[in-house]
Amino acid sequence: MDAEAKIQLIAQATLQNARDEARVARTNLPIGAALIVLGIAFTALVAILPIGLIASVLISGVGFVLVPTGIAVIARASATISRSNKRIRELQPPAARLLTRS
Repeated sequence: MDAEAKIQLIAQATLQNARDEARVARTNLPIGAALIVLGIAFTALVAILPIGLIASVLISGVGFVLVPTGIAVIARASATISRSNKRIRELQPPAARLLTRS
């Protein structure tokens, strides 16, 4: 295998890896949103229902943990998508451009 074919093969594999990472990150975005909504729901539920002190602290603690976890999942997925899109733009062959005379 010559050097140019090897470089081309590595570029194609890196491009496929970037596309796969972006696809996985796009599937994680709704999971992060669901975690945030679930955390808010737990916390609101504790405020509404007449539960004992210990149970309310435990349930609201879980709710308070889910919100930053959801934000972290969304932030990580967004960073992965932007990083993958940047790598895809760098590795894709340039698009053909139509040159016209004016």
